[in-house]
This record gives sequence, C-alpha cells and structure tokens, in this order.
Amino acid sequence: MTTLDPERQKQAKQYARIRRRLWLAETAFSAIYALAWLFLGWSVSLRTLLTDYWLLITDDWSLITDPLVIVLYVIVFGGIYFVLNLPLGYYSGFVLPKRFGQSNQTLKGWVVDQLKGLAIGAPIGLILLELLYLALRLTGDAWWLWAAGGLLLFNVILSNLAPVLIMPLFNKYVPLGGEHKDLEARLLGPCQTREHQSARRLQVRYVPAHQSRQRRIDRHRQHASHHPRRHAHQRIYAG
Repeated sequence: MTTLDPERQKQAKQYARIRRRLWLAETAFSAIYALAWLFLGWSVSLRTLLTDYWLLITDDWSLITDPLVIVLYVIVFGGIYFVLNLPLGYYSGFVLPKRFGQSNQTLKGWVVDQLKGLAIGAPIGLILLELLYLALRLTGDAWWLWAAGGLLLFNVILSNLAPVLIMPLFNKYVPLGGEHKDLEARLLGPCQTREHQSARRLQVRYVPAHQSRQRRIDRHRQHASHHPRRHAHQRIYAG
C-alpha cells in the first residue's frame, strides 16, 4: 500500500480550501453582477439602447427581431462580465495551479485555452438561449417542460461528444505506458465486466517528465475530486 506524504496531504487540503473559496467568490460575484443589471435598470436600458440604435441604422422596424436583440444583448452582457471576472479567472485557472505544482501550462497556453473556450461556448450558449426564448414564445405555460426536456437532451448529447470532439482541443490523450501497469490494474479492477472489457486506458499527459511515477500516483489520489484545466490526472473512457 502506498504511503502518502503528509506534506503533500497538507498542501492538497490547502489547495482544495482555496479553490472552494474562489468558487464561492466567483459565485457571489456572478449573482451580484446579474442582480445589479436587474434591479438597477441596466438590463432594460441596454435593450432599449440596442433597439433604438438598430432602428437608427436600418430605419426599418421589421428588421428588429427578438433573436437579433437577444444576441446583441448577450454579447454586451457577457463581454462585460468576462472582462470583470478575468482577474479572478486568471488567478484560479493559471496562478493557483502553478503555485501548487498542479500545472505546467504556459501563460500563452492558458490564453489560447480561454479563446478556445469562448469560441466554443459562446455560440452554444447563444443557441441555447435563443431556443429558450423560442419555447417561451411558442409553448406558453408549458415552456419549462420543453426547456427542461431540451436541456436534458443537450446534456446527454454533449456528455457523449465532449470527450471525443471538445476535450481533445484542450488536452492531449495518450495510452498509459508500461510504467503505469500497477495504476492501470487498480483503476480497471472494479470495472472488469463483460460490458466494460473494451474500455480504453488514456492518460492526460501534462506532467513534467522529471516528476516520478510515485508523485503522479499520489497527486492523482489527492486531487481526484478537483479538475482544473491541464492538471496531471488520469481518465478512463469507454471505447
């Protein structure tokens, strides 16, 4: 049985504690930001401004549609939030993992990942929001049933496509090497059934080459519940 380093255990607890506090801070900031827009009248003012501005450009009321206003509104609302939240995101996503040796990502790599996330998440978010408003307009009081059903279907599809199409854009997957045979056996032991015999063992390789095998195993155990981007961790996906 592997004996865990007490110092690393202490660091793991400290790391988890800081991440929880950062999560609470980001959640509180998001709530305050949204409530400020709602109760200070910024939301209504922005919608009116966008509608008037578009009317000034086109001089045709028929061209001003709800979907267009929604897209413009989300771009402004989300853009301001992204800029204001950037320092907190930078610390939690780049500085903190570096401080605890949980990431070997460069600043350039982190920035590229943020841009990738925006390029993927923004269109998906806009489409979902447009579909929500479409359900509100077309289904009346049953809108929440349609929205819940659509969100459930979307989550099922995304959970199957993300490991294949999205996650490889942010992480590199390679087969587990021979030096991880013991770890592979422990991970796959509980799922060696007929239904899971085709499981593929993949490693997300972002661990510096000079780190020992034992340190990787310790870190995997200590931080399995935390999944910051580009951390050293192991995963199994059904093939």
